[in-house]
Amino acid sequence: MVMVAAPTDTSIAARLAILVTAVIGVQLPVRLRAWDGSEVGPEDAPVLVIHDKPALRRVLWIPNELGLAQAYVAGEIDVEGDVADGLRRLRRHVGENGLARDNGHTGGAFIESYVAPDMHMRPVGETVALLERAGLEVRDVHAMREHYVRTVAFWLATLERRWAEIVAIVGEPTARVWRLYLVGGVLTFAEGRMGVDQILAVRATADGGSGMPAVREYAVGSAGA
Repeated sequence: MVMVAAPTDTSIAARLAILVTAVIGVQLPVRLRAWDGSEVGPEDAPVLVIHDKPALRRVLWIPNELGLAQAYVAGEIDVEGDVADGLRRLRRHVGENGLARDNGHTGGAFIESYVAPDMHMRPVGETVALLERAGLEVRDVHAMREHYVRTVAFWLATLERRWAEIVAIVGEPTARVWRLYLVGGVLTFAEGRMGVDQILAVRATADGGSGMPAVREYAVGSAGA
């Protein structure tokens, strides 16, 4: 339990900081700006901007990643500065106190609600076992997690560069969903909490023939590539 002293600063931001500290159990990991313009928190951190009281109510009712996501998508809160750094700080501190957990093999509450409601991720070993039970021979498993840090970062850069066009097509709430999803994706792959694996499997003939070449150039390319 974190003990919080009575504030000497009576601004809205200071009072909110005390409330947030009581909810997440640690000191505020980002800077906070309230709807009256008052600010509190680390000077070198991204700024979480709370535009109005409904945003506060939403976050307090659902004090986890989904509550924050809902408020962000609705435009009730914003992040000034490095959004990825803000998410990293929030996840590090909030997650340590049990408020932002991955949901088993699913994509988490935010992805389930906004991106892929039927998403189910399983460890690569389980997927390989399923393929083998189906009579396939697994010939190659290529882990591509680090590659996807760069891939998703490029997608995010394109989204930001063409933000106005995308908002005009799908609306700002949907654009915000994908900004949050891509920012979170970069962090998730970088921190090893999610992976992408390319699996090559064949169905051998009755006499064991697979049709596969004797070397793995099909997978890794030539030495000069």
